[in-house]
Amino acid sequence: LAAFDVDPRFEVNLFASEEEFPDIACPIQMRWDSQGRLWVSCSTTYPHVYPGQAPADKLVILEDTDGDGKA
Repeated sequence: LAAFDVDPRFEVNLFASEEEFPDIACPIQMRWDSQGRLWVSCSTTYPHVYPGQAPADKLVILEDTDGDGKA
């Protein structure tokens, strides 16, 4: 996060990490919903899906349940 060049009017914080949530390895897309949850689609095979290889895609829903700004 320290390497980001962010406008001083904004702040960047870590909401969730792969260390805390190993299921979010290889995220390809994410979106916040109206309830403040972060939906993350993950795929260990995209974009190189090979014939016969079973997909291991996941949709992970992350939520701040205690108001600390982290999932």
